[in-house]
Amino acid sequence: MKRLGISYSDAHKLNPGIVYCSISGYGHDNSWSDRPGHDINFVAESGILDFTRARDGSPVLPGALISDYTASLYGALSVVGALFARVKSNKGKHIDISMFEAAISTQQIMATSLMYLGLKKEEAPFGYPIELPHYTMYECSDGRHLAVAPLETPFWHTFCEVTGLSDLKDHVVQPHDPIVSERITKAIKADSLANWLVRFERSQCCVSPVNTVDEALHAVPAKERNLLTHLEHPTLGAIPQIASPMLSKSERKHLSKPVATSDQEASKALKELGYSAKEIKRLCSEGIIKLKDEIDNSPL
Repeated sequence: MKRLGISYSDAHKLNPGIVYCSISGYGHDNSWSDRPGHDINFVAESGILDFTRARDGSPVLPGALISDYTASLYGALSVVGALFARVKSNKGKHIDISMFEAAISTQQIMATSLMYLGLKKEEAPFGYPIELPHYTMYECSDGRHLAVAPLETPFWHTFCEVTGLSDLKDHVVQPHDPIVSERITKAIKADSLANWLVRFERSQCCVSPVNTVDEALHAVPAKERNLLTHLEHPTLGAIPQIASPMLSKSERKHLSKPVATSDQEASKALKELGYSAKEIKRLCSEGIIKLKDEIDNSPL
């Protein structure tokens, strides 16, 4: 951005009240500022992969892009906060978000606990994220899995009753408890995921299926809250979309609508900035912008 002449300092000269958000791998003003990276690099360097390990000890890549999404959310929240602050102060702000820092921020509880106690994660007296028999996944007879988390006593009692392990109700569960783990493993393995879901349907003891994305989008809360929407693209047809969790149920209901082409969107944006059709054509002829469709044919 600095090379292009549109860095924060450049923009600030034009408008001291500007709120300018930068999201980069490691943030500005440090010796790693120009270092490239992807989500896997940030979750590795932040310690997340050290906590996310398979039973054989090897690190497991998370199924979600943690640094990408957390950095974006931090950026959006920071912009909103800065805009609100500007109402009172009339001052803008340069928001400098680091994807590495965004990833490591998800380790707040564990990092603080371990540093305060001066321990390595293997030495921690608390269970999470060390595997607990009642906070892990179990395989069903059909190869599907249940995510089990009946940590609290009432949930644990119900779980034991549903699985036929009532004799374990008063057992004090410990991390890496082989007796409890083996009993639960054997019990869950005896039936299919579908049958277990029927048994646990009204149990309210924190047991869930390990869903596919399609199953998640067709689960009760997703269906009843209109989470899955569709956008009609002029050439690609109906494209499934996951609605923003920030939108209400009623707002999501009206999301399904035709999508303009990129040229139409560009034309609309330029017109909103005050450019006439003649000026837009001039920009095209001079090679400043490139639009495939003729401006005269634009629906605007």
